[in-house]
Amino acid sequence: EKRSDQLALPLLVGSSVALPFVGPSSATAILFSAPANAIRATASVATSSHLAAITHAGVLVKDGRALEALAGVDTFLFDKTGTLTSDDLAVTAVLPLGNWSRQEILARAAVAEAGVSHPVARALIETARRETGSLDRFELEYSRFRVGYGVVASVSGGRVLVGSRRLMTAEGLELPGAAEEVLADAEGKGASAILIADNRQVQGVVQIEPRLRPEVYAVIRALRRRDVQRIDVVSGDSRGPTRLIADSLELDGYFHDVLPQDKAELVRRLQAAGRRVCFVGDGVNDALAMKQAHCSISLHGASAIASDTAQILLMDPSLAEIPSLLGAARGQQRHLKQILTFWAGYAVINTYLNVYLRIGVLSSTFFYGLSFAAAYSYA
Repeated sequence: EKRSDQLALPLLVGSSVALPFVGPSSATAILFSAPANAIRATASVATSSHLAAITHAGVLVKDGRALEALAGVDTFLFDKTGTLTSDDLAVTAVLPLGNWSRQEILARAAVAEAGVSHPVARALIETARRETGSLDRFELEYSRFRVGYGVVASVSGGRVLVGSRRLMTAEGLELPGAAEEVLADAEGKGASAILIADNRQVQGVVQIEPRLRPEVYAVIRALRRRDVQRIDVVSGDSRGPTRLIADSLELDGYFHDVLPQDKAELVRRLQAAGRRVCFVGDGVNDALAMKQAHCSISLHGASAIASDTAQILLMDPSLAEIPSLLGAARGQQRHLKQILTFWAGYAVINTYLNVYLRIGVLSSTFFYGLSFAAAYSYA
């Protein structure tokens, strides 16, 4: 559309200059050489057909601009928990450190996390129900989710903190040596350790191990084949688990202990370095980065804010369609350029026919109709 609009003034001048030499009919017909409406129609039809095909494959693209943005992407940033790893996390160890038993640690943490949709919360709740049978003996009075930190709640009259080292530090609690050892052990194995505390001390540590989605290895290889220059993982988790995933997938880099606002700043830094970034995420923590990125993708089952923010939604709980989606976006851009080339050729031929053969308005109109029908069929 921009190119077509830019042709308007040159064609108006050219038509005026040609008027004394070719007559009013051919001079008027030269103005038909800027088929702005035809370009708008055929480009829209082409984009619509691509969106329909992509939707049929189980991907919802919110508008054509998202495809254009994705086609130019050279850098992918993947969130770790819930995106590269599956939602099926496993609680592998529970270490009591205070006067709470193993069952009480799990139960209080599960009740505190009841309103959170994060995979870690689901793992805690499922394990607590399996080991304690029922959570009814504890009552959740209030719960506040601190993005990038964890949960602060009141359970049956007592304060419960569930989260990272960062949350404990922010709440003024010191970590006992045993907790430090568990954290170091978890980090060495690529696992995550969740701290549970009351208002006085850390009561226990729960170790959770992620499982990579089975399709992730194939997705990364396919993106490499499509000449994606950089693929990184970004996470609010500690260095060990994040690095382990980056190494196992042979990624270009990893970013750990990243707060939500820092994820957006990371995207800005990459953009300032000339990168065109696609952010793939599923959680509340990812929304700011998804909004900042050139293009954003979220998964089926993601948090509501991630689904609302993302330009593209994968309707299946899998990353497998991302490489073919990238190929479809690039194919759509090639298609639009071919349509532009077609109408540029039409402009040259129509101008030539009227300058040298003086075919006039009626013949030009007929030629335009044939060209539009051909372009519409191709689109």
